[in-house]
Amino acid sequence: MSENNELPRFSVPDKKVDTSWKDEIRKEREIAKRQAEQAASAGPVSVPGAKAAPGTSAKVGESPAATPADPGQAPVESSKPNKIFLNFLTGLMQQAFMQLGLVENPYSGGREMDLEGARYSIELLAVIQEKTKGNLAQQEVRALTEAIRELKLQYVEITNEVNRQMQAQLKKGPQPGGPK
Repeated sequence: MSENNELPRFSVPDKKVDTSWKDEIRKEREIAKRQAEQAASAGPVSVPGAKAAPGTSAKVGESPAATPADPGQAPVESSKPNKIFLNFLTGLMQQAFMQLGLVENPYSGGREMDLEGARYSIELLAVIQEKTKGNLAQQEVRALTEAIRELKLQYVEITNEVNRQMQAQLKKGPQPGGPK
């Protein structure tokens, strides 16, 4: 052993950090800011053939379907849709369709109905919509709004049909040989 208590020295390579993404974000924000300024200075312009809601007007290059249904759900102007978020929405929607009995369950191989579970899934999507208000890209807002609308329509149709069938069964009375 040496009397020198000095630790051996190691050379540490310089870290290379990719910061190019910061420049890209900066450029995207500048472009979005310029576009917003241009749109604000141009004012609302009607698009031939586009029907706007009463009291509003469609802007050039913006289709009526691109505007959110809820004015408080203003989409983030320059953001791109997040594929992970859209896949998440698709998964929740698929789950709700399985719970409504519209899609085959891949695990059991059959169609099962869980109306309470479907209602919960729809409410979960509505909570996600409320909590992400103003933080989603236009495509994400449309996908979420459309998913909730479609699932609510399917839920109402199926529950009405189930109730109709139950009422018809009650009118028939008990079946011979059935439970007593």
